[in-house]
Amino acid sequence: MNNSTIVYQNFEIEKNWKAAAYTLLICIGIFLLFFFLKWTLPQIHPPATEDGIEVNLGNSETGLGDIAPQMQGIPSVNQDEQLKTPPPSKQI
Repeated sequence: MNNSTIVYQNFEIEKNWKAAAYTLLICIGIFLLFFFLKWTLPQIHPPATEDGIEVNLGNSETGLGDIAPQMQGIPSVNQDEQLKTPPPSKQI
């Protein structure tokens, strides 16, 4: 081995150590930056509740019917449907 080869090898070893040290310092710096700085998310407030619009979907299971509910939230019952349903029977 001649002198230039040894100098070149020493230069490469020193260059690799410096590159590793710089990389390690930068990674530690970025880690510390992310560790201590926190990004707070804005608070999302729930939307204001509104009364909305009541829609008459009818008075049967299929949504058909012409009788509108008399009170808000309580569906009206068709008298024909009341007569068609038999009273519950007692089983022995």
